[in-house]
Amino acid sequence: MSSRGQYDRKVEFQRANIARSGLGVEQAPSWSQIEPAWAKILYGRGEERRSAAAEGSVLTATFRVLTTENLRTVTEDDRILYGTEAWDIISVAPIGRGEIEFAAKRARQ
Repeated sequence: MSSRGQYDRKVEFQRANIARSGLGVEQAPSWSQIEPAWAKILYGRGEERRSAAAEGSVLTATFRVLTTENLRTVTEDDRILYGTEAWDIISVAPIGRGEIEFAAKRARQ
């Protein structure tokens, strides 16, 4: 388990609220907060970041947080807000009893 001091980045987990127009057309989602959390953020190695930049790929990161009842409901349909950037969750993995890792890619704006 990571030491508590390593959880030094404030993030927010969000869930999409999808609405449909009167004609049944899906509208752009609005986002509601699931829960804020302190996270340890792990980016890929320098080589991976350079390769992604050269290929025009999207940046990925792992967000490790202490588990809570609400955070155990988070799925790949949700997202993480870190600063002003949204991150689409691509996988969720419990780490022992006390932590959860969320792999995410930076959402395209």
